Amino acid sequence: YLVANGKLDGFVNDEPIIRYAALQNPNLGYIHAGFEPMDVVAVFPKNEKGRKLRDEMNVFIEKYRAAGLLDSIDQLWLGNDETRKVVNFPKAKEGMPTLKMATNATTAPFEYIKDGRIVGYEMDLMARFATEMGYGLDVHNVEFESVILGIETGIYDFAAATLSATPAFKEKNYLSNAFYVSECVMAVQILDAQKTQQVAKSPEEMIESLNRDGAKIGLGTGSAFEKVLDTF
Repeated sequence: YLVANGKLDGFVNDEPIIRYAALQNPNLGYIHAGFEPMDVVAVFPKNEKGRKLRDEMNVFIEKYRAAGLLDSIDQLWLGNDETRKVVNFPKAKEGMPTLKMATNATTAPFEYIKDGRIVGYEMDLMARFATEMGYGLDVHNVEFESVILGIETGIYDFAAATLSATPAFKEKNYLSNAFYVSECVMAVQILDAQKTQQVAKSPEEMIESLNRDGAKIGLGTGSAFEKVLDTF
């Protein structure tokens, strides 16, 4: 929104996050520049229970991918029909456990607060997983640092918080298969609401497309975005 208001010339973040922001604001467009895609995954403690849940999640993800349901969920949460953007977290079936899931509901469209409830693409997918398996789902909305610490110490059964498959995560935790592959894009201010996307051939061309010297560029935080900063 700093871009839409003209306080920044551009802001680099995950493509679905910028796409969602552009849906909410007609003054926002975005530019692709061919950065390395980032895999969004669920993260599990590196213990026997975590391995079992990871394996179950992978079967579920591949089933949904093959049926085209991951694309359907994407279209729902990045679409304009707000009435459908509801998530119901299941209670456990008889004899099945309730899983403790950590999230940080500040990253629309993946996980965010809407009408006082946690919703989003990842929350919808995780609720569907738990429902299909018969698990209950107890969602803990905590600070991002607590998500990571809670997984590594086994406080939570798994986490879904727009987490990318970085080497550090792979070393310390079990990771699911990617259920969303995101690239970095740059949000820019536009005057013509019909021109919501542009394509740049390189990061340099992305910057040049701003058509001004000394452009002020914001960047999302995290190791994945540090790579983008190194490119600039």
